[in-house]
Amino acid sequence: MKMMIPLFANNPIASGVRSNLLLYFYLGLTCCLVCYKSFAQAESAKPSTEPLPSVSNVLNAYISALGGKNKLLQVQSRKLVGSLEISDFGLNATAVIEEKPPYFRKMTIQLPGSGRLTEIFTDSHGWTHSPGTGLVVKSKDEIAFHRRINGFYRDLKLDEIYESLEIKGLWNIQGEPCYMLECKTATDVSDLLYFSKITGLLLRQDQSNPSSDGVSKFSVYYDEYLKVEGALYPSKIRVQPPFGGVILFEVENVIPNAPIDVTAFQQPGNVTGSNSNEDSSQSVQPES
Repeated sequence: MKMMIPLFANNPIASGVRSNLLLYFYLGLTCCLVCYKSFAQAESAKPSTEPLPSVSNVLNAYISALGGKNKLLQVQSRKLVGSLEISDFGLNATAVIEEKPPYFRKMTIQLPGSGRLTEIFTDSHGWTHSPGTGLVVKSKDEIAFHRRINGFYRDLKLDEIYESLEIKGLWNIQGEPCYMLECKTATDVSDLLYFSKITGLLLRQDQSNPSSDGVSKFSVYYDEYLKVEGALYPSKIRVQPPFGGVILFEVENVIPNAPIDVTAFQQPGNVTGSNSNEDSSQSVQPES
């Protein structure tokens, strides 16, 4: 357990992806333990003579698979409870995520024997508190990443988040044919999204995280989904960071429209970090 605090302080996670690591858990991130064989399966472009669907058809199929636009909009807050494992560091923890539109999120990770790590984002600010670092203000790059990847209604707004979306072909993701979408922002940040040809669901994302240290790339696999009150949520997520290893997160409980106190998203003062010269004690209210 000696590695628990350094994991979020002074190892490669801390340089450029320190706290964004947590965001991939959606984050809802959820993951499960995956046997070695699954990693050995080929993931490559699959030659196909059939015409590819339009981007709008792929996105509409995805929204429909999740439960439909109306069902997703009925959810105005959510709470996720799960377990986290980072096998290379021998870390096992519990995680609770609370979210409200448009970008409000609080994640609490309980580290056995080492205390609690808390991460909070509002629509324009963010901070992390851990036993090893104390309070740290999120950088502008981290906030931009959060807004792009973790917006409450992101699934419904992919064509707004990205300036251009293009289907690049049919790929094999762990034995399942998937349409790969290359998604680029106005600042030329590129993410790759893989949607199942069979179910329409998102099975993998290759996410780019620009920072002052360069661009870090993560692959996030959505191995299972959980149906709650007519909507699907990722329930088993496997994250492969650029520095190696595997992060596994499994969501055990999803509570749509959970009562969440707005004070949960308030930012305390006396923080350190790249934005510490700004007012970090602002209290921004989520949308009701």
